Amino acid sequence: MKILFTVLCMALIISVSADNEDTKQKSDTKSETSKTVVVSGKIIDSVSKENLVGVKVNIGETGIVTYTDFNGNFSISIPENTDNNELKVSYISYQETILDVENFNNSIIEINPVK
Repeated sequence: MKILFTVLCMALIISVSADNEDTKQKSDTKSETSKTVVVSGKIIDSVSKENLVGVKVNIGETGIVTYTDFNGNFSISIPENTDNNELKVSYISYQETILDVENFNNSIIEINPVK
């Protein structure tokens, strides 16, 4: 009985190990076909220099959207083949800011309150 139990455990381990290897190979192939560029930065108020929480950051009209965290930081992944290179920053009571993704260097973005 102990031998049968040992053989069954070994078979289960081999089966799970083979399945994990197949999954890894599939995910490696997928990541090679969908390369992305990560754009990140920080958004602050241009007057008070305070971090802004919940600012909407999107890539043109692509539907790729993220929001800033409690420290004003954001990070957004953009597929390399995206035609639209506009980084749009919008927030209630602030002027919409549009930047060129290709010239953006992961820095601080200051947005202006609406007057």
